[in-house]
Amino acid sequence: MLQLPRKITNDVDLVDPLRRYLRSEAKKGNGGGVWSSIFGGGKESSTEEHEDALAQFNDLRKRATSTSKSTAVVMKNLAKYFEQISYAESKFPVGDSIRVKFLWNNAFSRKKKKRSLNTLSEEKICVLFNMGCVHTELAIEADADALQEKARHFRLAAGVFAATKGFVVEEDVSKMNDLHTETLEMCEAISIASAQTCFYEKAVKAKMSPKTLCKLAMGCKSLFEDAISKAESTKIETKSHWISILSVQRYSFEAAAFYWRAQVEHDEARENGTGYGVEVARLVEALKFLDKAEEVSNMNYKGEDEVMEAVDNLRKKIKEMHETSETDNNSVYMESVPDADALKTIEAKVLVKPIAFDVLNELGSKEHGDDLFRSIVRSVREIF
Repeated sequence: MLQLPRKITNDVDLVDPLRRYLRSEAKKGNGGGVWSSIFGGGKESSTEEHEDALAQFNDLRKRATSTSKSTAVVMKNLAKYFEQISYAESKFPVGDSIRVKFLWNNAFSRKKKKRSLNTLSEEKICVLFNMGCVHTELAIEADADALQEKARHFRLAAGVFAATKGFVVEEDVSKMNDLHTETLEMCEAISIASAQTCFYEKAVKAKMSPKTLCKLAMGCKSLFEDAISKAESTKIETKSHWISILSVQRYSFEAAAFYWRAQVEHDEARENGTGYGVEVARLVEALKFLDKAEEVSNMNYKGEDEVMEAVDNLRKKIKEMHETSETDNNSVYMESVPDADALKTIEAKVLVKPIAFDVLNELGSKEHGDDLFRSIVRSVREIF
């Protein structure tokens, strides 16, 4: 299970540029009385209402981009801010009549430098990207036994990254390669592979049959293999780093699949009186996959100690079974050990799909929130 890094941004003052735009539009209309209805003109309550909306929008961005609040709170604030941007982007020409610089870093860069984005649509894409990343954080933070919850967050993350691709098609975000289609596809693939991992671990804890476990493990292997392929097509600075992380997972799960399949083949050999050499060959290959996992592992990512500890534990189990099987075959059954190419292919069973993005799910609501700027924009349009 892998956590994806959020994009980091600077504080931005949205109040002043949006207020200046509204006042400018009102003056263009020479609307006297309408100006009064928007910004007071003796009606302090109206002034406070509109100023409060601007302040709320500005504060919502601060809370949505905070790194100090709890992950669950940040997710809710991101969803609220995303919703308000969706309302505001068609009403405020940010990037045209309104000048605002949204500074965001590249999530997959070691450099701290941030690039400037100039529209609310671009801002929305960054917010949506972070929602996907926060779902992976929530998955990692969930209780170790809450595997269903973990899987759900990873599936939600995959759906968010898929939705982000749709928004990216409509905007030019080429200057940020963490928002390229290829990178978003990598993030989606990592998330769905992590979700499958949750189901595999749940099946192991439930002591499901080796026949089922080998298929689920091979499903994990195939999904991480797909994530590697996606990572290879990206232009991110840390490409080799992520390929290494994903490769450890890929080889570990193939080793696990071969380990469980060897148990199936052991039972079949006992029933049929033949096939012990196949069991030995399967375990030999499983150990080779773990050797590959260790070869590509590096110590530069958080959580690798835990991952490599799992690899070592799996190696101990496979090695113990291999030594017993090899000894029995050499002293009792004396069957030839086939080459790896002669082993039957293990079917991959994938149980997970992305959950389609819906901001209402993120808000935990059946209805959308009120548009903060509904009354302001209506008043300005009445001028013309």
